[in-house]
Amino acid sequence: MIENNSKLASIAAVALSAAIAIATGLGIESHNRAQREAEFDILAQRVIQRVGERIKLYEYGLRGARGAVIAVGPADLTRVRFQRYIASRNLADEFPGANGFGFIRRVAPEAIDTFVRTARSDGHPDFTIRQLTSHAGDLAVIQYIEPEVSNASAFGLDIFSEPNRAEAAAACELKDAPVLSGPITLVQKPGLKEGGILLMLPVFAEPVAPSTPDARRGAAVGWVYAPLILREVMSGFDFFDGAFSLAIDDVTPGFSATRAYSSEAFDNPPSAGLGKQYISTLYERQWRYE
Repeated sequence: MIENNSKLASIAAVALSAAIAIATGLGIESHNRAQREAEFDILAQRVIQRVGERIKLYEYGLRGARGAVIAVGPADLTRVRFQRYIASRNLADEFPGANGFGFIRRVAPEAIDTFVRTARSDGHPDFTIRQLTSHAGDLAVIQYIEPEVSNASAFGLDIFSEPNRAEAAAACELKDAPVLSGPITLVQKPGLKEGGILLMLPVFAEPVAPSTPDARRGAAVGWVYAPLILREVMSGFDFFDGAFSLAIDDVTPGFSATRAYSSEAFDNPPSAGLGKQYISTLYERQWRYE
């Protein structure tokens, strides 16, 4: 009987040791997983911050362009004057990934004929207004954009004729602040379906904008804007030697969720990798980073 008790005690001791070892192992594994997830969260927040910093570069460009337009006076802006300002900047070095900077002018329906004649006499003899869909009310027509050669197909587009562009123009006018459009297909890059976005800033007749949203509504005489391809904006982004992949979706309430960008490795993630989603607001749009 004593021998049996001794054997039972030995078995119990072994079982207890095994249980402790398993519990310790699970505890270590849980701790390691929690540490990895914490490190992953830190990395993700850094990535989100760096994407925002890249987009913010173009805000600086827009504010410079708006300052130049206001200094000349929106009514006195010409193709040559706009070209001279843009030529004073080094777009490739200062704003990598930008397709250019442009000026959009608000045109009342009764002023369309006069506007077209003026635009044709201002270095664009074939200037015409194009719409993606017809609509009533004012137009917002791309009058100038530099570099001209790579953006020639954008001249004359009425951005009020497409909902994403029109929404961004109206929002930044009310806020007197830069606003991003939802993902769109740029007319100068038709092969990249919904691969583009616009960053826009309103221009008012006077240097100081009207003080309230109601006073600003419909008061912008135009907009400066930058057409961006997010894939080009993200070119050269540091993925830490493939430590992570990234997709960005526009999930702004009231709009259909749209994929704006995905890195090359995103569709083939490692089977043991971590995966999370984060929501962040950027220039009045909600972006989901995955």
